Amino acid sequence: MENINVRRTLAYYTNVVGPQHFNSIARPRVNAANIEVKSAVIQLVKSNQFNGLSHESPYEHLTTFSEICNTVKINGVPDEAIKLSLFPFSLGGNVKLWLNSFPEGSFTEWEAVVTKFLNKYFPPSKVNKGKQEISSFKKGMEESLGHAWIDTKAY
Repeated sequence: MENINVRRTLAYYTNVVGPQHFNSIARPRVNAANIEVKSAVIQLVKSNQFNGLSHESPYEHLTTFSEICNTVKINGVPDEAIKLSLFPFSLGGNVKLWLNSFPEGSFTEWEAVVTKFLNKYFPPSKVNKGKQEISSFKKGMEESLGHAWIDTKAY
């Protein structure tokens, strides 16, 4: 029980009690003396952020993100560790909040991050809708395949 007669300064009440780290991606263990990712790479990742907007493709985001990560090679550091370390920088807005909503250290493998990310931002319902569009696609006799497909997307 707290002693109510103890004098405390204002600084005492500004101390945060609770977890000091809020990263849902666990820090990867590596067999390297140190990991140093150039700030230019971090800026490149940040300049291609995914914000979850309707015109953004999570698959394109992951492709671009992987292309950037593939340019980074650090002796003794697996590619997966680089991706896990850089992925939070590739997200913005509510998507970053979504990633941080998982408990600390929830993700230890890149594939688990990708699966959760795609399930959230390209859910099975969207996949099924795409399959339905493809299976019900029809083109006219005089219409080219390209024009017919573009016409179906005009709605």
